[in-house]
Amino acid sequence: MQQNMAATIEEKTSSPPLACAPSSCEFAIPVIDISGYLLSNPATVPSIVKAIRLAAISPGFFQITGHSVSTDLRDRLFAALKIFFAVPQSTKTSVHRNNSSCMRGYEAVGDQMLEKGIFDRKEGFMIGQELVGSGNDGLGGLRFGQGPNQWPTESTCPGFRTVMEEYFEEMRLLSRTVFRLVALSLGLEEKFFDNFVYNRDSITMCRAHRYPPITTSVSETTDIKPRGIGAHTDFGAMTLLLQDGVGGLEVFHRPTATWHPVTPILDAYVVNIGDMMERWTNDKYTSTLHRALSPVSKQDRYSVAFFNEGLLDQVVECISTCLEPGEKPKYEPVTVEDHLRMRYGSSY
Repeated sequence: MQQNMAATIEEKTSSPPLACAPSSCEFAIPVIDISGYLLSNPATVPSIVKAIRLAAISPGFFQITGHSVSTDLRDRLFAALKIFFAVPQSTKTSVHRNNSSCMRGYEAVGDQMLEKGIFDRKEGFMIGQELVGSGNDGLGGLRFGQGPNQWPTESTCPGFRTVMEEYFEEMRLLSRTVFRLVALSLGLEEKFFDNFVYNRDSITMCRAHRYPPITTSVSETTDIKPRGIGAHTDFGAMTLLLQDGVGGLEVFHRPTATWHPVTPILDAYVVNIGDMMERWTNDKYTSTLHRALSPVSKQDRYSVAFFNEGLLDQVVECISTCLEPGEKPKYEPVTVEDHLRMRYGSSY
């Protein structure tokens, strides 16, 4: 029986907020070293691919180490973000995403609601592929999610644009690497997803977030834990997340109906399967519910997520290697554009 997209999302996000799991509960986010693959060491590839396959099946989350993104770049990125989010609100609002045809720019606390009835307690800044269309406004011929970025002035945030663009390109490369490993894990040709994720017209987005802290008293007296980001599954195919050491990301374990923290690991990236990849694999790979709690400290929390949503005309339909003999696809084919329009429309 075919499932519709809206029903699937509703099923995942209807779980009530629950307490974090006791430490005795068996659950772990795997940590996978991909350095052997990047160093072209063929002896290491089968074990890396197997680990990614098992993690993608369950829990749908893993962390990667041994990647190529330098510590220096990540340090410069976090330093630039702290400067940007500390400028006057009027400066940030001048580059608000409402001024953009493609949702690029600044997002204020409360602008988004990913969990029904709970506004997100985060502010953010988003960029994507820098595309300019035809016409006087530079938008002619552009499609959903495509367009130019907005930037604060260099005098206000010196070096901000430079480091964001440098990081964006590094993440495009890392994303392509991880997609190649995922392709191998599905028994596909290594470059199966290359055009989907590394095309000039691919919808790729980098979203930086600041989570303001809450007081201990608020945390202890509130029935529903204050959300930096409400419980949700990611819209696209796969997400790569850089988080600082403050923590707050939690993953929902459906078999035990419990939430589990994703402990920050130095130099690691959190990788999670998104809704499109789940559809592509006929639910073999799992798009898992997750959330971020507001930090209970005097520290802000910072994170930077890279989303590779792919080509708008790409038809997402069941990959043949994901079907068992006699098994039928669970989902109707859908284009990336139709899928993204529905998901963004439901969260803003």
